[in-house]
Amino acid sequence: MTVQHSVLHKFAAGLNASKNTSPLKFDFPGQQDWKVYYEELTAGAIRVDDAYWLVAANGGGAIGAGDSHSIRITPDGTDNSGYSLYRTLADRGLSGQVKKFYMETRVKITLDTGGTVPANGWFVGYTDAAEALLTGAGNLQAFVAEEAIGFGHFDGATSVSFYSREDTVNQAVDLGFDLTSGVYVKLACYYDGSSFNLYANDVLISSTAMTSLNVDEGMTPQVFFEADEGKANTFDIQYLLFAAEL
Repeated sequence: MTVQHSVLHKFAAGLNASKNTSPLKFDFPGQQDWKVYYEELTAGAIRVDDAYWLVAANGGGAIGAGDSHSIRITPDGTDNSGYSLYRTLADRGLSGQVKKFYMETRVKITLDTGGTVPANGWFVGYTDAAEALLTGAGNLQAFVAEEAIGFGHFDGATSVSFYSREDTVNQAVDLGFDLTSGVYVKLACYYDGSSFNLYANDVLISSTAMTSLNVDEGMTPQVFFEADEGKANTFDIQYLLFAAEL
């Protein structure tokens, strides 16, 4: 019998969701045998120093408080300018390919005058330790990270994708839509032990069988944004939630 408990069970897709008659269920009461990680991505919670987060910059710009309890990354308006924020400790991971997990984030892009959504690169999720996503390459396959899991959009793409990467083998699932300037979207993945169930604003977009998943190396939270068109577009991130079955 499945027991509902905690905020993760009461809602359709984790935090900030409406109550639902068919919630995602975690199989154990009291979060027993689950580990929950939560990154409160506000300007105050991002301690931009080597003790907690590393910040890699490409060009200039700023990182500061956004709206609705977010951090905001603002490039300097030159082509490929932006930032990569990542933790120094790779302590997130899965203990096997059949182990379930749930990941959720909420993001927004806001375009500068004349800016376009496809001409921006961003990623919110987890990568192997001490890897900054700042190459201007425009494709996750070209980045230095060998392990990755999360949501992203790379330069020239026309829609958001979910990425699961193991030892340079990359599985990408196209969600079929792109961000809209000035509008937050909540992105979530529930991995049921065999398939990635992907949600946007609590609506199931697709269920795709897993073909690549890192289970043998720890990962660190990673937030990356670069404007690839010489515009001061901005990117807001509210939080990053990850719950893994032990």
